[in-house]
Amino acid sequence: MKTTIKIRLPKDFQLMCMLMSCEPAGVIQYYLNGISLPWQMSVHPEDPEGMRTGFFLKNTGTCDTEETQDLIDAINDENFHERLCLIAQMEIEQPECEQLLRQEISKWRDKCLSIRKDLKGNEPNYTIVEYEH
Repeated sequence: MKTTIKIRLPKDFQLMCMLMSCEPAGVIQYYLNGISLPWQMSVHPEDPEGMRTGFFLKNTGTCDTEETQDLIDAINDENFHERLCLIAQMEIEQPECEQLLRQEISKWRDKCLSIRKDLKGNEPNYTIVEYEH
């Protein structure tokens, strides 16, 4: 999926790109390509510690109200994490593990989107068309 967005690159980021002789778009794309819960859960060889996904999860704010977040957290308590851990511990090949994790996360995503829609009264402003991984 190709999307055009406008962002302002901070001077310090531009300076780092010049110092490292890399293109800003390439750096951003590389980072975005590594944000994946299935990769993180399955200890993907390209990012075994899940640092990119972890950084995203820890540092990205949400637009959810506290009520919405509480309901989504309640969904997480319904064995979601345990199911992901069981899949990640299966002795199967990396691609199959990622696919199973992706399917489980997609089920959870549908519940989250439904809660958001009910509480906000409108459709989410984004959809996932396809997976890059």
